[in-house]
Amino acid sequence: MIQSNRAMYFHQKVCSHCQRFPGLQTWLLRPSRTSLEPMLIARREYPYHRWEPLYFGTNKEPWYSEMLSWDGRQDKMTQMLELCLQDYRMVVLDGGFLCHAAASKNSSNNARAQFLNRQRYQNIVASFKDKYPDHPKLEKNPISPDDARLLR
Repeated sequence: MIQSNRAMYFHQKVCSHCQRFPGLQTWLLRPSRTSLEPMLIARREYPYHRWEPLYFGTNKEPWYSEMLSWDGRQDKMTQMLELCLQDYRMVVLDGGFLCHAAASKNSSNNARAQFLNRQRYQNIVASFKDKYPDHPKLEKNPISPDDARLLR
């Protein structure tokens, strides 16, 4: 379906780096599968530090922060950062598809939403510095959502 342009990987046109994962090019070239199976195991680290995988978890994993909005972008980044701080590995599955219809968004307040999200993001990350005080991935300086050094 991807090769015939009837499907694309999730958010390919909206935020291509958000769903770019280790093995993406291999996955795009693989023949279609008829069953769901593991393809690879990966950590969310540089150069895939912006990857926002959709995942199945339990109540033990860090929860999604409802303080952040998709309109402000990076709504899942704090959740993924905490998974990284806990050294999670992601099992990337092959053979599954997500059907998703894009919802129309009112972008009139997009700049404001991004500003508010940035402030909320920084507050959440600051709380991680207290929760994980000696973790090398958290620097002592304020962290912006765009700081690629965060997960190197």
